[in-house]
Amino acid sequence: MDLISALIGIWLAVLAIADYFPKLAGTIYAGGVGASVPIGLFLANRAQSKRQATLDLHKEYYSVEFAQFRSKASRFMRKHERVDWKFNDPYAIGSGDDDLAGYSAVVRFFHRFAILYELN
Repeated sequence: MDLISALIGIWLAVLAIADYFPKLAGTIYAGGVGASVPIGLFLANRAQSKRQATLDLHKEYYSVEFAQFRSKASRFMRKHERVDWKFNDPYAIGSGDDDLAGYSAVVRFFHRFAILYELN
């Protein structure tokens, strides 16, 4: 059950209980608000964190430093284009290769990208 469903469930329960106990309706509604506000704040913070992480990845991708990493990664892949990556570790093959750092930076970037994608 996701949090929005939980929030809807809380308010359905609040409405049903308030209908059953009309004299306690004010207290029951206050309890519903007290339970809903933290969930709403959590959802808003989570959405903002995802937006910020997306913007950070975008900024990193278009940075000068990452452009250099992409160039190094491209050179690394061209140098080792005949390697079967299913059976060979790029870090073992590229040992001592200056372009390996660029390859590593690009791989780490796309790992973070994949994690952010999975969170959505």
